[in-house]
Amino acid sequence: MKNLYAFILLLFVAVQVNAQHTHHDVAKLDDQVELAMDTAAKHMCMFILTQDVKQYESAMSNIAHADSLNKSLVSILNHEKSLGTPEMKGEIQERSEEFQAYYKTGIKEEVLAEKPADRKIKYKFHGKSYLIGKNSEKWINQFVEFLPAN
Repeated sequence: MKNLYAFILLLFVAVQVNAQHTHHDVAKLDDQVELAMDTAAKHMCMFILTQDVKQYESAMSNIAHADSLNKSLVSILNHEKSLGTPEMKGEIQERSEEFQAYYKTGIKEEVLAEKPADRKIKYKFHGKSYLIGKNSEKWINQFVEFLPAN
């Protein structure tokens, strides 16, 4: 009988410890999503500015990783309603809109379709000047908004 009480007590303590770590785990997962999204935005901006396809591939790889992490976060929050703050719910809604921007068709094609002669608009990014075209200007203005404010 003592073993049963000890087991129940141990189980209760384990559940309590697990619940305490859950808030920390959610915050950590949220930070990982943000980092992956910030990295994706930086790579997408560099793709638009340089037409370097490797930057595009890095952006898409990072956004896919962020999307996967975000789905895990949403699943946890749906399962554990007490963990979701109103701020986090708003953040998740904003993220879904940001994810959609990456999955729009035509970004890669429109940027790569610009010839050097089309790229006459000066654009400054992180202290360096680039020449971009009208298509690139449309896209860079969208993705630069996703970068964290410094």
